[in-house]
Amino acid sequence: AEDGVVFAAAADDDDGWSKLYKDDHEEDTIGEDGNACGKVSINEASTIKAAVDDGSAPNGVWIGGQKYKVVRPEKGFEYNDCTFDITMCARSKGGAHLIKTPNGSIVIALYDEEKEQDKGNSRTSALAFAEYLHQSGY
Repeated sequence: AEDGVVFAAAADDDDGWSKLYKDDHEEDTIGEDGNACGKVSINEASTIKAAVDDGSAPNGVWIGGQKYKVVRPEKGFEYNDCTFDITMCARSKGGAHLIKTPNGSIVIALYDEEKEQDKGNSRTSALAFAEYLHQSGY
């Protein structure tokens, strides 16, 4: 959804919801010295929306209780006659592609290098699905 709230989920071998959604929660914030310096309230949908719309998320992008860092936003990416806004996010041994369709839907594609998944295949699959959603009116 264009508000960043996950409304559908699928995964290769696990429950898709546990990978893509966690209720609002608190997390420790880490200072420049590497020590915890307080708590921050996390609403995952708002971090996803900020990353896609603004290309940044000050407290990280949170997906399924995992923290990701925005590493590369791409506005106006052309793919097969469609234009998407893509945000690449990373975490240790994995990452996420956030792809916003022209109709406002956001595709979230995760990859995990420990499961021999890679960012290139993840991005290609996510773009194909985003194209399908766009052509279907989403």
